[in-house]
Amino acid sequence: MIAMIQLMIVDDEEMIVDGLVQLFEDNEQWEVCRAYSPFEALDWLNRTKIDVVMTDIHMPGMNGLELQKEIKQRWPRCKVIFLTGFNDFHYVQEAIRNGAADFILKTEDDETILAAVDRAVCSLREQFEAEHLLERAKSQMQTALPLLQKEFLWDVLQGRDRVVGQPVEDLQLPLDLNRPVLLFLGRIDEWGDIAKPSDRLLLLYGVQNITEEYLADTVNLVSIMYDHSRLVWFVQLKEPVQEQRLHGSWELAIRFLNGTLESVQSTCKELLKLPVSFLAGDEPVAWNDCAEKFNLLRSLFTFDMGTKRELLLSEKSVSKHFHASAGVHETTLRFNFDKILKLETYLETGQKSEFAAYFSELVYQLSLISKHSEGLRLQIYFSMVSIYLSHLNRSGTLDNVRTQFDLGKLMKFDQHAGWEEAVAYLRQAAEVLFESKRQDISERDREVVRVIKRYVEEHLAGDLSLTRIGEIVGFNPSYLSRLYKQITGEPLSDYIKNTRVNKAKELLKQNPIKIHEIAEALGFESATYFARFFKKMTQITPTEYKEQSD
Repeated sequence: MIAMIQLMIVDDEEMIVDGLVQLFEDNEQWEVCRAYSPFEALDWLNRTKIDVVMTDIHMPGMNGLELQKEIKQRWPRCKVIFLTGFNDFHYVQEAIRNGAADFILKTEDDETILAAVDRAVCSLREQFEAEHLLERAKSQMQTALPLLQKEFLWDVLQGRDRVVGQPVEDLQLPLDLNRPVLLFLGRIDEWGDIAKPSDRLLLLYGVQNITEEYLADTVNLVSIMYDHSRLVWFVQLKEPVQEQRLHGSWELAIRFLNGTLESVQSTCKELLKLPVSFLAGDEPVAWNDCAEKFNLLRSLFTFDMGTKRELLLSEKSVSKHFHASAGVHETTLRFNFDKILKLETYLETGQKSEFAAYFSELVYQLSLISKHSEGLRLQIYFSMVSIYLSHLNRSGTLDNVRTQFDLGKLMKFDQHAGWEEAVAYLRQAAEVLFESKRQDISERDREVVRVIKRYVEEHLAGDLSLTRIGEIVGFNPSYLSRLYKQITGEPLSDYIKNTRVNKAKELLKQNPIKIHEIAEALGFESATYFARFFKKMTQITPTEYKEQSD
């Protein structure tokens, strides 16, 4: 939906432009730009988006039809309304063939002119109707499918809540969310002389294709890439089976998978000249448990056995070796550290309540996994410290928070009496960071308002369009309009009007200054226009106000 319409009036007769601008200027639906020649119009078109142009057909240097072509090159959706005379029928025909929105006679009344612009605006809005956008989205779906599939499956592996129970028909995945899925991982052990990212990506696609060639006749499978040189496959049996046959069927499928991966490995070495390793899960899991299984398999794949080349590993064998050698509790592996990154996103985007809720959830999950894993607690704690420090460095607010909590204590776990006190200190630090961020945003907003007001006060006789003010503060005109009202509670146009009328009152009290001079000093095209504006704002004329002030 279009929030604000940028309307431009173009004519080489200043009186016509000024009169039409006055017709539209009091309506906050439009931001009105004036151009006294087609070349001024081009300058506007090069500076900002214009939604509707009302232009004369006959102008020196460039006629309206030529301007129409320039408009379409820059802003194809822009609607062009032509101001015509009685003898312009052949021009009108060509204008309509070129996509003109409408044409009106210069002698038409105000209601007809307003109606023409309203029709153009309605036409613009119709282009953005949801049904039209959905139809276009469907036509683009096929091209976007691989990316959408990868995003969906990655969300599954991250355990994001929005995935579970959602239909995936539109993604055209050969998988069923109501049936279990088996995961197995693959990695390129060594790239050799292959350095270009595009060449590596091509070879990863090659590994995917070879794997599918060997397995697709027996199972349904989909794969996605992660960590630049690694892949994960989702595997399901071709057809649903009876409950009593489920275990046996999967046992055969896993045996087939492990045997076939050896052939995949050999073919990758022969055709792609790549050493490839695989690690397969030992049992299928529900989609809700994919994130936990993926985290476990990925951890096992980084264990020291996994540093060798061209391995064919199973979850069970690696897990046994891992625990026999390292003596680490298995539940440590089940904690998904990727979830901590979600807290970083909440902190960066200022979502305080979401951060607090998710932090509490992670602390609770940790308490369920292991009450005695000091190493895991330390890892969690310092992961959070790292997130806090990264935020402080990026935002440049480190000095601002030094007096509000002890950074030294934050970075030393042993200064806390225990885990509960450490968690409480992390919460306290988060409160400080969110408050600092809020104050920083508020100060930046106040500075934007100060710059805008100072510019308006110093340029009352100049260009006070949203486009020009947006250029001063570096914002899109529509966004600037919304932001100013959000910060101050009043439309920017109201502030400009009030500033002009207050300045007018100040000048009217100075007897030597004539009314037409005041009008010019405040940016009004004529004393008549100024008088009409002043009376609308104060209910009395400038002359009456001047007499009352004497």
